[in-house]
Amino acid sequence: MSLLRLTSSGWYCPQGDFYVDPTRPVSKAVITHAHADHAKMGSQHYLCTPLTAKLLEQRWEQTMEAQTPEYGQVTVVNGVRVSFHPAGHVPGSAQVRLEYKGEVTVITGDYKLEDDGLSTPFEPISCHTFISESTFALPVFQWQRQEVVIQQMLQWHQENTQKGMASLVHAYSLGKAQRLIVQLAPFVDRIWVHPAVAQLNPLILPTEMQQKVCLAEAGNIPASEAKDAFIIAPPTGKIHTGKTPCKQAFASGWMAVRGIKRRDNVDQGFVISDHADWPALLQACQQSQAEQVVLTHGYKDTLAQYLTENGQAACVDTDLML
Repeated sequence: MSLLRLTSSGWYCPQGDFYVDPTRPVSKAVITHAHADHAKMGSQHYLCTPLTAKLLEQRWEQTMEAQTPEYGQVTVVNGVRVSFHPAGHVPGSAQVRLEYKGEVTVITGDYKLEDDGLSTPFEPISCHTFISESTFALPVFQWQRQEVVIQQMLQWHQENTQKGMASLVHAYSLGKAQRLIVQLAPFVDRIWVHPAVAQLNPLILPTEMQQKVCLAEAGNIPASEAKDAFIIAPPTGKIHTGKTPCKQAFASGWMAVRGIKRRDNVDQGFVISDHADWPALLQACQQSQAEQVVLTHGYKDTLAQYLTENGQAACVDTDLML
């Protein structure tokens, strides 16, 4: 039986009287990672990894009342043993393992299985109930290896440079942007970043990688640098290259879907995601050895049906409504 129940305020553990990734301020909040759709301001007390706490304080511009155990360290909350384990989604991200009277539930938050060279890689955890995201839970979503996509990106940049054009890749400021910096740094002399990316880099990037990065002050690239600049900015971030033309791309798993590129008004789409694709979701569910898999977010009905038809009991999150 799952130790978590879905409520209007998010996933709730009645035995421990706390929420995981609550959707509104609560008394006790356990946070899987620092993205805004999983971490809300205003709770009285937080439990999260040390890096997640630092990132939230940076983003919220305020300190927070928090316990910050390392991966694998157990914190007992009202008799429930709570521990964080690497999710591989973004730096600091964690799956949450709950144990109470021999029953174990794991809720993944967002995760991916591919090692991105920056986040602590995903750790499979055996449990009775496995609550998994299913953002990209359709067979159409099957990612190429990261190094293949990076080479595509470099080729695109080279073609733009030959035409005297800047290259701007839109990527989320927390996680995806730093992942691209780490992967591109061996091949690109300098990488320009939007201020929203720059403010998080010192918390995430190794020192040697930070030396590769140049800040686009107030979103501006100097005219003398713009003609062959490689730029990373969040999806809504504005970068100005003066009179130098600029090609724009989006780095996201959603670029695998026909028409998304046109909708986002970019010239190029690179399929690189911080979420598990269809094969990785199946692998994670199998590795959990769970008696019950619960799917949340995304194409949960499709994955629940597939798992059930292939011998692993599965349902969707609304089946656990409190």
